[in-house]
Amino acid sequence: MWSCSHSGIPHPPERYRDSVFLLHLNTPSPPKEATVLPRWTPTRRSVLKAIGLSGLGAAANMTGVVRTGVADAGLMALPVLPAPRARLEESFTTGWQSVQLHTHANRVVAQLPWTSPRKVFEWYMEHGFKVVALTNLLHFTPVNGLAALLNDPGWFLVVQGEEPSFEPDGPGVRIVDTLGVGITGPVDEAKANRGTTTAEIWTNQSAAIRAVGGLPILAHPNLTWAATAKDIADADPKHDPLIIELCNTEPGINWRGGGGRPGVEEMWDQALTSSKRRILAICADDSHHFDTDDQSKSRRPDEPLSPPGRAWQMVHSDELTWPAIRRGLEDPNASYGTTGQIGIRFVDLEVNKTGIKITLSDATDDLGWSTPGHNPRLFTTYFIGEGGRLLKKDGSLKPSYAFKPSDRTRYVRARVEASDCQFEAAWTQPAFR
Repeated sequence: MWSCSHSGIPHPPERYRDSVFLLHLNTPSPPKEATVLPRWTPTRRSVLKAIGLSGLGAAANMTGVVRTGVADAGLMALPVLPAPRARLEESFTTGWQSVQLHTHANRVVAQLPWTSPRKVFEWYMEHGFKVVALTNLLHFTPVNGLAALLNDPGWFLVVQGEEPSFEPDGPGVRIVDTLGVGITGPVDEAKANRGTTTAEIWTNQSAAIRAVGGLPILAHPNLTWAATAKDIADADPKHDPLIIELCNTEPGINWRGGGGRPGVEEMWDQALTSSKRRILAICADDSHHFDTDDQSKSRRPDEPLSPPGRAWQMVHSDELTWPAIRRGLEDPNASYGTTGQIGIRFVDLEVNKTGIKITLSDATDDLGWSTPGHNPRLFTTYFIGEGGRLLKKDGSLKPSYAFKPSDRTRYVRARVEASDCQFEAAWTQPAFR
């Protein structure tokens, strides 16, 4: 794995020293043309473990790795996985993990190009994400084999997912989906995809996801304008917290609202206010296109694309396991979402019953034009309470809001907007009094 920039998005990897990493599988010793790499990394240990050459303990004691340009029938090519950059230590010690919860390889989706599930995971791995769930639409795509190949303790985690989907009014009229993340088996689609109202369908989908050990997340409420704030408030009523997808960057998701219809953020406040429930929110890609030539593979030449790496969740966890990540997603103090070209990274975050405290960094993300301190990245933080009411606007690098006895709100949440690039924003979970 590789490091995150101070802004939140993981650094892309260093260019590979060689195009392929070659291991001789048919003989006990390397060919004469081979050289030996003196450095060893956990990522390379995982590669050897995955192809069954040795256990992790034996691999850790090896003094080097064979690298050769010789190609014959006895050689197997594997991608070179670069050594971690020095800034990884910052991410590793702070415990903030970059998490992607909504991705697709497009099985059983006729109008979109099929992608290898391995390509999906490798894209995110190569771009520094720590946790990735494959959530194919209406299709349980097993990831156990890829988990054995790609999982690396403390560095990368493959998560099983699926996305039940129901269109109660006919194809393409009203689309109601729920992400099932961390499931242990296929979701029973017959039990999941039934009901009349959007809230009923979400409740049935959530129950079917929980039946196979998964975490339900109500997906893209404004796709086909399928949901209202009341639907969100009424969905999955016996479980706490409820989690919804706030920002989804696939075209046509309409998460920002318009034309007199509320955006998902506004509906989030309406549901929080009317239901008195704990409702949390996440950001995710909903990625479908991983090839540069996907445009030519699409059914229409002008079809919009949904590439990866534009919205994700940051989760605080010192342990890179799915149970630990799930606990973080359900804890308002351990999770925030971000979106944009590079996103926003919090240096520190506190969300508790007294309010919210955030620490930000003003280090620039320009392309090396400025000298230190002359092009700071600045922020505006909006603290929002019941009914979507603005409680405070803060332009500092340490924005905070403390509940006052006179406050007529049971929660406060924060939206942070950055001064640069595309719509760079981050959302905390609500702090409940």
